[in-house]
Formats: sequence, structure tokens, C-alpha cells
Amino acid sequence: MCPKRESPMKHTTMGRRHIFRSIAATVALSLAISAVAATSTSAAIRPSVATAKTGGEATIAINETFAGFCYSALVAGTALNGMSAIFESLFVKARNGDPIGLLASGATSTPDFKTWTITLRSGISYTNGQAFNTDSVIENLNYLRGAKYVPPATNLWTLGAAVAGFANVVSITKIDDLSFTVSLFKSQNDFPISIAGIGMRATAQLATATSCSATPIGTGPFTMSSWSSTELVVVKNPNYWRRDPARPSLQLPLLDKITFIVVAESSQRAAAVRKKSVDMAFFTGRTDNTYIADLEQRKSVVNVYKSPNLFYPSLYLNQSNGGPFSDLNARLAVVNCVDRANFNKVRLKGRGETPTSVLGSLNIGYSKTGFTPFNPTKSKQYVSAYLAAHAGVTSLSFTVPFESATQVQNNAKFLQKTFAECGITMNILTEEQAVWAGKAYNVVTGKQPYDALYTAGLTDVVAVGNFAIFATNQFPTDSPNPLKAFFRNTLGPLYNLNRHTDTSIDDLLWQGRAATTKAASQAAYRAATQKIQEQGIMTSVANFGWSIVTNKKSKLSAPGSIAIVKGQATQPVSPSWTDWAGISKG
Repeated sequence: MCPKRESPMKHTTMGRRHIFRSIAATVALSLAISAVAATSTSAAIRPSVATAKTGGEATIAINETFAGFCYSALVAGTALNGMSAIFESLFVKARNGDPIGLLASGATSTPDFKTWTITLRSGISYTNGQAFNTDSVIENLNYLRGAKYVPPATNLWTLGAAVAGFANVVSITKIDDLSFTVSLFKSQNDFPISIAGIGMRATAQLATATSCSATPIGTGPFTMSSWSSTELVVVKNPNYWRRDPARPSLQLPLLDKITFIVVAESSQRAAAVRKKSVDMAFFTGRTDNTYIADLEQRKSVVNVYKSPNLFYPSLYLNQSNGGPFSDLNARLAVVNCVDRANFNKVRLKGRGETPTSVLGSLNIGYSKTGFTPFNPTKSKQYVSAYLAAHAGVTSLSFTVPFESATQVQNNAKFLQKTFAECGITMNILTEEQAVWAGKAYNVVTGKQPYDALYTAGLTDVVAVGNFAIFATNQFPTDSPNPLKAFFRNTLGPLYNLNRHTDTSIDDLLWQGRAATTKAASQAAYRAATQKIQEQGIMTSVANFGWSIVTNKKSKLSAPGSIAIVKGQATQPVSPSWTDWAGISKG
């Protein structure tokens, strides 16, 4: 039998249907330059758009608070989802992880993936009337990547964690009003998806610290009416650019008003959507499975829409803060004492994925090699080795912050009890996410103060977000990026919550980004995962998905009912983005 040839990872050409061979994709993607049209999403979650009505209001229950609208605001999960009704990005993510052009109409690259040309859709404006064009995009990207902070620095209030994510960008050059090039230091075959989900903001919003934080101005289907930390009210943008593909004469959005309210406790969220106090509610499989399971039994009352198990919460073991995890034995003691199967059974009600890797089985970097299964006997041996190497230390103990919500605390107590059985003490520090995230992702000092963190940074089928977590620093030592001098020691390692220093992992990650075939990318990413696991740098607990629940009396259409680009289906259920333009009522 002849060996199967690898298909090349091709760069795209202008003037045609743009094909970018993503490292995470099983098929080539399309960045369509055609008008927005219908897509073939699953009939199980897609009602007939022909019956969709215009007008009406909806109330949505989420679990995260709003902290402001500037790049620097520490906003998480479902609060970002609410903000996505206002802000739009150049690309959004398809179900298979490929980018779909939203504000952008296409992306092409040179063969080495070091220069990307992005083209924009025409005829789009911000809600204050400012034209959306190349100048606006470059302004946004330069703020995001930190280019505005080279002396004389301006608009310091926009400084945020995105600087690390854009560290590979050396320069951005305007071609014309609707196209520009991005020059990278190292090859990056997944660049378009790396900028998916980053909302573009109008110049007037960026003008002052107050306006940047409190006056969101985007291109999206809705504009802000009012907001507080626990509520965001948005109203229809009458000049929105998209139209319903099934009825081209009908301009989106379909709803007149959406109110996002924060309901932290999952039991209260479940009761609210069941009783129609809210029309829709978001639930995370990390903590809410009891209520998701109950709601699924109430088929006459609610609709439940689920995502795959694409979220991989992990214990991040900090090697830099003077705690125990600079010692390999301490790390291996912990990773050998995570009872993932029982955590999934008890805390996730068996609805998650019991991990066999730090990454989920659908991810391009998934590898079982070097992964440590639950083994209390080995864990105790590593505890003894750690104590023997540290005179005067009488216990292996560490502290982890957890939010105050009941189910989060119950998760923490399960882990705490299991660790105690291995002779390990895990102290629970009760802090809300906005508090601990502000400390862990400190954009001023770059310090990570906690011994460990339990959070769901690893995700998806692609490598983009996980790259930043696995790499030691986003600014390579040999980078010509002029921003390196300002940010390498602070923002460069920001996403490396483990603060590990093994640069051989970086080398493998960059190999994955530079590869010209999917197989070569996958091999490099899997090798990086293996090293992470063998060194006990971090470890998984239980993988989960998200659910969106609607009350049937509200008659809301299913998420993802209307396409953005023909033939490209977005992931309909996501904590951080929903196509609110396509949601209708009644």
C-alpha cells in the first residue's frame, strides 16, 4: 500500500475564494468575500428563519459581572458575550476552529506565513457615524499590541493583556481604505483566528479613560442604553450593516432591546429561566450540571442548547512566587493526586469529559504521552521526596483562590479532600474572579502571586489560545519587535500562569505555527503537550461544555439560526460570543 501524501498547507491568493489552511482544521476554511448568506447549521438547533419575527425584547441571565468596555477591563466569559452585542471583530470562529470573516472579508498570506493581508467589508460604520475602515482597524490594533505606549506614550488607559497576544506583530501597514498588511516576526499559519473575537472600538470611545471604560461604541447590532456591574441594557442599532440571508430585504438585528443581568448563583439562574423571569440563561458545565440535567428533563418548559466539551479547566502550578512548585516533586505529587474520574462523576454529574491529557480530545495538541493518571501511592512518594529535599518544611501545602459561588466552593472542597488523602494541604482562598484575575494577570508588574490557580484557560480545537498559556514568553529573546524592551518582562509571560521557563516548549510551539501541513503542526503541538505533562507544569481536572437555555414561552429562536457567511457555521453555544443579531422573539 502506498503511503498517503500529506496535503500542503497553502497560502491564499487575492481575488478568489480565500483558502487558509489552518493548523487546527481537518478541512480547509473559506474566508468568503461574498455577501452574507445562509448556512447549513444543524436542523436540531435551527428553526426556520422564515418564521422569525422582528421586534420584541429579551432578558438574558449571565454569571459574570461587567467591569467596563476598554481593552484594559478584566471582563470574562458571559460578560464578554453581552458586550459582543455592541462590539464586532474582524473574524469569528467556525465550529471547526477556522476563522470566518465578519468585519473582514478575507485574509491571505505569503508562503512563509510571515506577512498577512487583511481585507475589510465596505459600507460599515460605528454607531456614532464614524466609518469603519483600515485607519480605524490599525488604530485599534496598535492600541491592543501596545504600539501607543512607546514614548511619548498616549492613552495609557487602554493598556491591557492583549499586548502579549500581539507580541509576534512587528508592524501594520495600510494599503488602502479597506486593506492592510500585518508583518510578523515568526511564521504564524493561524494568524486570522488569533484576532477573532477582538472587538473594534470607535476613536471617540478611545479618546479618554472615562469614555473608553463607560461609553462603548462599536459596529455591532446593538448600542448601549445603560450599564452597571450587574446589568447591561442594549437597544437596536438602526443602521446595522447585516441583513437576514433568508430575507435580504430585512435588516438585522431582529430584537429591539436586550437586557443582560448577572445572576451569579446557578440555582437562581435555573429558577429564573424555568419561571420565565428571564428569557434565556447561560450555564457552565464546570459548576451547573445539576441544574442543566434538571432543565433537560423539562422539555415542555425550556429548550436546551449545548456545546461540545471544549473547555479544559486546569490547575496551574506557579514556579515563580516562592511557593512549593519550583520543585518538580511537589508538582508531580499534585498531578498524581487529581481524581478526575470521580470529579467528573460527582461534581460534573458524569456530563463532562474525564481528561487523558491537559488538552481535550478534540484539540490539535491532544496527547496522552506523559499524562499522569490518578495515583495516590505515587503522589505520597513524591510528597516524601519533596519534604526530604527541604529541611524544616513539614508539609506540602499551597493556596488557591476560588469564587464564593456555592458550586465553585463545592468543586474546591472536592479537590481539597482528595489532596488531603495524599498528604497534601490545599488552602482555599475565597476571592471573586475579578479580584484574583486582576492580581494574576497584573499588566503593571507581570507578577503572578498565587501558588496555584484553577481556571479554564485551555480551550477549543485550535492551538491559538493554548499557545499563550504553554509558552514561557510571548516576546522571543531574538524578536526585533521594538515593544519587546517595554513589555517582555511584564506582559510577555502574562498568560504563562505557571511561570515555567522551559524554552524547548516554545520551540515546539513555534514549529507548530510555522508548519506547512496539518500533520506537521499537530506533531509539534503534541510534543509540546507531552513536555508540559512530563514536567507536571500544569494538569487537567475535568473538561466541560456550556449550555444556553431558553424558556419556550419566550419563543426565542435558537442561537446560530442565521449565518454570517454562506457555508460557514459558527459555534452556536459559546460563553463569550453569540450572534445576537440573528436572535428573534415570537
